[in-house]
Parts: sequence; C-alpha cells; structure tokens
Amino acid sequence: MTTSERLQSGLIEEICLVVACARALPSEPKFYGPMRLMEGIQRLVRLMQKNGV
Repeated sequence: MTTSERLQSGLIEEICLVVACARALPSEPKFYGPMRLMEGIQRLVRLMQKNGV
C-alpha cells in the first residue's frame, strides 16, 4: 500500500469516526463534544505525521 493509499484510508476511517461520534452527541453530556473534537484532531495529526504530511 502506498503512502497516498494509507493516508486516504486513514482519512476515511477518521471521517467515519467523527461522523459516528457526532451522531451520538445529542444523547451524551455536553462536555463530550469538545473532548471528541480534540481527540479527532489529535488522531488526524498523528495520521499526518505517520504518513509524512
């Protein structure tokens, strides 16, 4: 798998995770939103670093 393919696959996975988390937010405590946003950003940064972006 090329770097581009790994990055694309990782981005799709992260987008799906963010969408799933957003879907669950209405039934969760309000402070979960900012925590999930920060977690998503951390995961994207790690993905980018791992793939040399």
